[in-house]
Amino acid sequence: MKNGFTITQRNAVVEQYLWCIDTVMAQYTAWMQAEPIDPDDVYQSLAVRLVRAVNSYDPNKGYLKEYILSQLKREMVRVRSTQAVYGLTQAPANIGSTIVPLTIAVRQESCLETYIAV
Repeated sequence: MKNGFTITQRNAVVEQYLWCIDTVMAQYTAWMQAEPIDPDDVYQSLAVRLVRAVNSYDPNKGYLKEYILSQLKREMVRVRSTQAVYGLTQAPANIGSTIVPLTIAVRQESCLETYIAV
C-alpha cells in the first residue's frame, strides 16, 4: 500500500467513503434502469473498486475523495461495457441491445438442412 494504511485503517476509510458509491450510482440511475443489470451487482463491483482505490491511493497525488470518485466512475464505464452487460468478449462496443430477428436463425437452419440433404 502506497499510503501506509493498516488493514484496520483501510477498512475504516472504506466505511467512511461508502457514500461515494451511492453518489456515483445516483449519477447513472437512468442507465441502470434501462439496462438488464442488477443494481446489487453494480454496487458490489463499485465496492470492490473502492477497496482497491483506497489501497492504491497515493497521498502525494491529490485528495482521497477525488481519487475515489474518479475510480468509481471508471468502474461504472467498465460495468456498462458490452462484455460486462451481455457477456460478449468479441462484440463491437456499440452493440447495445441489438436484436436479431428469428427469421435469420430459421433461414440459416433451413440452409443447413439443404446442405445436409444433398
